Amino acid sequence: MSVRPDTASALAGLKDFQRATFGYVFDRFYGPHQTRRFLVADEVGLGKTLVARGVIARTIDHLWDEVPRIDIIYICSNSDIARQNIDRLSIPGCEEAAQATHLTLLPLHMHDLKQHRVNFVALTPATSFEQTGGGGRIDERVLLYWLLDRAWDIHRWRASRYVMQDYAKTSSFEPVVQDFDLKRLNEQIADEFVASLTKQVDAEKEAGKPDLRTRFEELRGIFCRSDSKVPRDASKLRTQWIGELRRLLARVCLATLAPDLIILDEFQRFKHLLDLEEDSEAGELARDLFNSEAGQGSRVLLLSATPYRSLTLHHETEDDHYGDFLALLRFLENGAAAGCKERKVSLTLP
Repeated sequence: MSVRPDTASALAGLKDFQRATFGYVFDRFYGPHQTRRFLVADEVGLGKTLVARGVIARTIDHLWDEVPRIDIIYICSNSDIARQNIDRLSIPGCEEAAQATHLTLLPLHMHDLKQHRVNFVALTPATSFEQTGGGGRIDERVLLYWLLDRAWDIHRWRASRYVMQDYAKTSSFEPVVQDFDLKRLNEQIADEFVASLTKQVDAEKEAGKPDLRTRFEELRGIFCRSDSKVPRDASKLRTQWIGELRRLLARVCLATLAPDLIILDEFQRFKHLLDLEEDSEAGELARDLFNSEAGQGSRVLLLSATPYRSLTLHHETEDDHYGDFLALLRFLENGAAAGCKERKVSLTLP
C-alpha cells in the first residue's frame, strides 16, 4: 500500500491569507455549496502558486481513502513554466510522479501513472490542445506508426515508414521505430485508438468521402522509396494526413483522462480554451477535457494575476476585455450564464 504523502509539510510557511484562500477554495469545491470551477485572481507575488499547492494538498487528503489514483492536470502557457512550476506544486512523497508530457504521448506514460497513487501531469496548449495539421515530433509519429500497425498491420511494407517519417530523414526515423518498446504502450488507449480509427474510416466511407485508410494507401504508393520523386503537393498532403491522426489520438487520450483537479495557470494567455463558443480544434479538445463523462467529478482551479480592464480602448483593435470577461463568467458557471452576453453596460469616463 502506498505511503500517504506528507501534505502538512507542504503547507508549512504559508501566510494566514494564503491559508484562508486555499481553505475557502477547497470548501467551495467539496463543501455544502459546491462548484466545479473557481477563479483565484490576485496581484503578482502574493503566492497564487502556493495557494494552488494548498488546494492540491487538501484534495489529496480528501480523496486519499476514496479513489485508487489521484490525478492532477496542470496547464500553463509553455513548457518552461510547466517544468518550473510542476516542482513547486508537487507534494513531499509525490515528486517522482511529477512529469511534463505531450498529450499525444500519454499512451507511453500511462503505465507510469498507474504506478503511483498521486500523479501530476503538465500540459501546454501548444503541445496538447492545438493539434495543427503538422506532423508533430518523431516520437509522436513513431507511436502512431505502431498504433497503425495494430490497426492495419502496416509494418510489412517499408513504404509505411516513408509515409510516417514525414520530413525526417530515414536515418533518424528508422532507429526510433526499431527501438520502440511495445511493452510501454498502454493497452487501453491503444485499443480505443484502433476503435476510433475504424469508426472514423467507416463514417467517411458512408459519407462518400476519401477515408483515412484509402488515403494512406495512396500515400504509400507515392512514397514507395526513400528517394521517391513525388508530386509537388504530395509532401503537404502527407503532413496533413499525419496531422489528422494526431488529432484523433489527442481526442482518444483526453477521453481516458479523469483528472480530479485541473489547474489553469495564467489562463488568459490561452483564454480561447475556456470560450464555450470557440469553434476550433483546440477549443473542442479543451471542452472534451472539462466536460467529458470521465471528468465530471473534476474540479477546475483558474489562476490569474492579470485583471480585466473595464473597457477596450480605441487602439486595442484585437482586444475585447468585456467580451473576455463574459466568456470567463460563462465558463465558471458551466454555461449557465450564457444570457450574460446579451447584457449591456454604460460607462461614464471622468
